[in-house]
Amino acid sequence: TPDVTMYEAIRYDNWDVIVMQGGVFELGYESTFKTTHMQTIIDYVNQNKFNKDAVFVWHMPWSFPTDPELQAMHPHTPNPFINGYIPFNNDRRAFYDAMAKCVNDYILTNDTFVELIPSGTAIENALSSYLVEKDLHRDYVHVSDLGRVISSYTWYCTLAGIDHLDEIKLDAIPRAFLKSTQDKSTDRPLTDAEKDIILESVNNALKTPLEMTQSQYTEKPAQ
Repeated sequence: TPDVTMYEAIRYDNWDVIVMQGGVFELGYESTFKTTHMQTIIDYVNQNKFNKDAVFVWHMPWSFPTDPELQAMHPHTPNPFINGYIPFNNDRRAFYDAMAKCVNDYILTNDTFVELIPSGTAIENALSSYLVEKDLHRDYVHVSDLGRVISSYTWYCTLAGIDHLDEIKLDAIPRAFLKSTQDKSTDRPLTDAEKDIILESVNNALKTPLEMTQSQYTEKPAQ
């Protein structure tokens, strides 16, 4: 939260894994990674962490949505990133490709980071199915309930050392996990079609973490 300093977060527990990520459109610029700021932060964390054997992992987030329907869903929250896409030809995929290139060139070549969590790729994979941005995003920054499940499975597999999921055992999204569904009094069931997309998106992200893989589920199932 904004009230917690980096020092307090580092010293909160004896962390085994410390996850880092950049912010907003800076992740698409090489200059972000060429500066010494990232190394300064890494040095600061190393100096203050309790567990000297704690390892660093990089989290690659998703491209920010541009769907005008999200504006209709949130009329009082204008898209704060609309100008951020201008250098990327107003194309979210162009930003994703730029971000992936930076990760490839500056994170995967950095011995500090032992793993990459490709949440952004998993979300991009899911968006190549019949799902659209408003299915996977609840606003211009955060993913939806379904998006959170996809991202969570990506985190789980990466941190647990699982390179392939055989099935999605989650039959419903627990009510405590819900963010975008207004009715939080009950769990939110997952359809078989959604489970198929979750499984496919996560497994393809684990296989090719820096490249979107076209989904085979491009036609929405009949209701």
